[in-house]
Amino acid sequence: MPGELRFDDVKLGDKIAGRYELKSIITADNGEAADFVCDYEGFPFRAKIYYDDSMPKEDVFEKQKSITSPYLPRPIEQDTHNGHYYKIIPNFQGIMSKPVNDKILMEHLIPDVVEALKTIHAEGIIHGHVRPRNIFYKPMSDEITLGDYGVSLEHMRDFNGDIAMNYLPPEVQDDIYDEKADYYSLGVTLVHLITGKNPFEGMNKKKMLKTASTIEFSVPPKVNPTLQTIIKGLTVKDHATRWGSSEVERALAGEEVEVVDNYVYVPPKNEFEFNGVKYEDLGLLVNAFAGDWFNAVEAIRKSKFTDFVEDYDAEVFGVVKQILAVEDDNIALFQLLYAINPDLPFCWKGMSFADLNAFSSEMLAAADKTPYKDIFSDGALLSYLQFKGADDDTISNIARLSDDARNGKDDELLAYKLDYMISGQFTYVLDDVPFTDVDSILSYLQLNVKDVVKLCDAFINDKRFFAWLDVLGYEEQIEQWRAEVG
Repeated sequence: MPGELRFDDVKLGDKIAGRYELKSIITADNGEAADFVCDYEGFPFRAKIYYDDSMPKEDVFEKQKSITSPYLPRPIEQDTHNGHYYKIIPNFQGIMSKPVNDKILMEHLIPDVVEALKTIHAEGIIHGHVRPRNIFYKPMSDEITLGDYGVSLEHMRDFNGDIAMNYLPPEVQDDIYDEKADYYSLGVTLVHLITGKNPFEGMNKKKMLKTASTIEFSVPPKVNPTLQTIIKGLTVKDHATRWGSSEVERALAGEEVEVVDNYVYVPPKNEFEFNGVKYEDLGLLVNAFAGDWFNAVEAIRKSKFTDFVEDYDAEVFGVVKQILAVEDDNIALFQLLYAINPDLPFCWKGMSFADLNAFSSEMLAAADKTPYKDIFSDGALLSYLQFKGADDDTISNIARLSDDARNGKDDELLAYKLDYMISGQFTYVLDDVPFTDVDSILSYLQLNVKDVVKLCDAFINDKRFFAWLDVLGYEEQIEQWRAEVG
């Protein structure tokens, strides 16, 4: 599949330079640009149009116009279309569209790609994308041309900010990126062309880096011994001793060239950086998340976070992966916090409370109770109590309050109900007189018959009184009374 275009002002049917009509998309998701088949007077060409966030450097773009090499596709046209840099090049066939054997690799592909790399390196340009899909056959021949060169280091990163390691050497993770990286990529490309798959296929970024730093790439034993040696030389992990053009050319000429790799792999610390601090302990990290809710919501969606958890504990990773499948970012973070540290104080969207009594008291005292009411309607409080192992009655009562919140019930009444439930004190007080049940109210009214109207008005106008009756189980009677009095 070609993928989806990442710009709105370039589309099929457009005419580039007024004459090259975009006919179909070759690929739209290679990170820096979209590739099209275009037509001019019945002849097919290839158009490469760069995205806004990955324009090539202007000096590189200008150099590409003047570079002349039979091993590099010289642009036929090169300018801007609707503000986007573009190149029109011949529509060569990709290398993967034709069988690749040892003879083709050693007599054509390797020497031609090396010549192409020597040419652009002499101009101070790093290719950046040496891989099968950027190596092309010239029509009617076995000659090779290397396209899509001049990508900066910034364009080698995926959309999450991680470097795409599937053809790149270990040092790129440390932003060391020079000519030697292109030769390493050529080595991995040869492995891909011989075996039919990229050796990093299916790995996450961290596993790719570890693999690139620890294994020796293997090819079938039937592969030409010289070609095996060239692959070993190109994929040396030690940047200083990795082969370049000279070693490859000498090997192709039949000379025995030594492969030396002094690289010592030092496993990186498993850590995740949050707000400038690197955490190796998941418990400490989620504590930091709780203290900065809104940055944490973004952090847990990063691939680096899931990589960190996966390396931290495989069993915990299974739980975290399931939680992160929740679409709502706030709910996902909330569940993550208490799955990792159930002893955290109650917190939600930047609010934190020492305990539920503190939450209840703050809600009662708040002039604007909406943020607190949202804690009910979003299900946060109910989830918290479930994490804490609250009894069934408490869970049932809070579930009822959550329904009230979602149904738009009075937020002040909600706060009073919560206060009774959390405190466990079911005593209603009016004018310093405590009442523990409805019978005590009736007895008090009988003793104060002359003030019964005044007292009834006081009860009816006090939301705390109705909250008290509700938690005592008189909700249906209250609703019936309200219906009768209109």
